[in-house]
Order: sequence, then C-alpha cells, then structure tokens
Amino acid sequence: MTPITKEWLESKVIIDANGCWIWQGATSNGYAQVWTDGSSQRCYRVSYICYKGPVKPGLYVLHKCDVKRCINPEHLYEGTAQQNRADLFARGDPEKVYNQNSYNKSLTKCKRGHPLSGDNVYLNPSSGSRQCKACLKERRANK
Repeated sequence: MTPITKEWLESKVIIDANGCWIWQGATSNGYAQVWTDGSSQRCYRVSYICYKGPVKPGLYVLHKCDVKRCINPEHLYEGTAQQNRADLFARGDPEKVYNQNSYNKSLTKCKRGHPLSGDNVYLNPSSGSRQCKACLKERRANK
C-alpha cells in the first residue's frame, strides 16, 4: 500500500464552516477510519502523526472541536485520558461520560457475578468507572 500523505488526506475531506476537515471515507463508531500499516487506524491519529509527528508515549490524540470525523491537525492535540474526560465537561457535553458512569454505577454485580460493592470495588482513576477486584485479580493470575 502507498504510504499516507498529507495530500492524500486532504483529498478525502470536506472543510466545514468551523474549519473542521470532515472525513469522507470509512468510519467506526462515528470516528474516521483508515487502513494503514496492516490495520485499521483512527484517521485523526494518522493525520496528527502525518502533520505534527509521533504521539508521545502514554498520550492520546484529542479533538479540540469534538467532531469525531474531523482530521484537521489544528483541531488535534496530545493529552491524557483524564484531559479528554475533563474536556467533555468543559465543553458542556458531560452526557457522554454521565451515561457510561450512570450505567456502571447501577450495576450490583460484575459480568462474572461477583458483587460490585465494598472491598470488591476498584475505582479506576482515569475513567472513574468501578471495576471488580476479584476479576482483576483473576486476570492478573492468568497472565
């Protein structure tokens, strides 16, 4: 396959009134997708790398505009999962996080039937979700 270039990326978008480069190709869960290096990749990440260079270890590529199909490198920045979560609230869009956490908080048992209460609950610091300590322990033992 031919390497992805800036010119190729730019030929696959329509620029909207907000300056978003709206991807006109394949999507997955609303996010722009492209096949490269033998696997499917989020196109905004590919665009970031193409225009700005490699993503630092431990960081993610985040959207300033919160438009899933936008691949404009000026709308993209590196950040942590915690920053991404905080941005949802800062932009007045906590509903995405709220719905996920509300569902998680309503569970009384994990998918394997362990209770999700008391000493058996681990609060994930990056996502804020509750996780079953018994399942975490089992997964670590099976590695």
